[in-house]
Amino acid sequence: MIAFTAIWLLLGLIAILVLLALAIKKKFKWNLFGLALAIYLLLSFIFLVVAGSPSPTNSAKESNQSSQQSTARIFKLMYSDDEDYNNEIHFETNKDGKYTVKIKGLQNGKVKLKNADDSQEKFKTQTFTIKKGQTLKIPITLKSDDLVHDFELEDSNDNTKAFSIYNNSDAANSIADSMSNSESLESENDKTNSNFEKASKFESQLNTAIEKSNGAISDIKCDIDPTTGKINSVTFIVDDSVAYADNKDIQKIRDKTDYAVSSIATQNHIKHVPDTHIQTESGQILK
Repeated sequence: MIAFTAIWLLLGLIAILVLLALAIKKKFKWNLFGLALAIYLLLSFIFLVVAGSPSPTNSAKESNQSSQQSTARIFKLMYSDDEDYNNEIHFETNKDGKYTVKIKGLQNGKVKLKNADDSQEKFKTQTFTIKKGQTLKIPITLKSDDLVHDFELEDSNDNTKAFSIYNNSDAANSIADSMSNSESLESENDKTNSNFEKASKFESQLNTAIEKSNGAISDIKCDIDPTTGKINSVTFIVDDSVAYADNKDIQKIRDKTDYAVSSIATQNHIKHVPDTHIQTESGQILK
C-alpha cells in the first residue's frame, strides 16, 4: 500500500502540473483544473491514512512477540542427572554446610532466590540481575540444625523452579544421628509399653477363661519379663492330689490350658505363644 501511495502521489503531482500549465495557456478550463486538484488531494489524503495504519497481520505478530517476551523463562537451573529425583532437584552441601547454586541466563532479567512455602526454616529473599548467556553463582550456607532446606527460584516473568539442599555438614549429621537414636528409643519404648499392655490383657482374659476350683486349677501365674513385657510362660497351679490322678485326667487339664493360652494369645496378636506348665501347690511340675 505504501508503494502504491508513493506512485499515486508522484504521477498525480505530474498530472496536476501538466493541467496547471494547460490552464495557464487557456487550453484547459480552470474549473476543471480545480476539480482535478481537489480529487487528487482527497485521494492522496485517503491513501496516506491507509498506508500509515498498521496492518492486522503486523499487529498480531507484534502482539504475539510481546506476549512471548513477557512469559519467556529468564533463567535455567544447572544440575546433573544424579541430582534429579523425578523432577525433584536435590543438592547436597559440603562438610561445612555450604553449596553454590548455579543458574544460566536465557535472556536479560531479574531472578529471585526465596524460601519455598513448605520450608520450615526461614530465608531472606535475594534478588539478582542476570544477562543472557551469563552463569550466575549463588553461595548458600545452611545452619547446622537446618537439615533440609527447600528453596524456590522465580524470575520477573513469574517462572519458578524449586529445589532442596540437604545439609551434609558434620554438625548436621551429628544432629540427624541424635534424632534418629532418639526416635529409635521412643519406638522401642512404645513397643515395650505395648507388650506390657498385651500381657496385662492376656493375663486378665486367661483368668476369666479358666474356671478355677480347689479340685483342679486353683491359680494362674504369668511369668512376664519386667524389661520387655514379653510373656515367657504361664504356670497353672493345681491341687497336690492331681499329681496322683490318671494320666488321661492330667492330659485333659493340659489340653484345656494349652487351648486357652493359644487362643487368647492369638486374640491379642501375641506372636510368641507362651509355654504352659502345670504345677502342684507343693511345687511339683507335672509332665
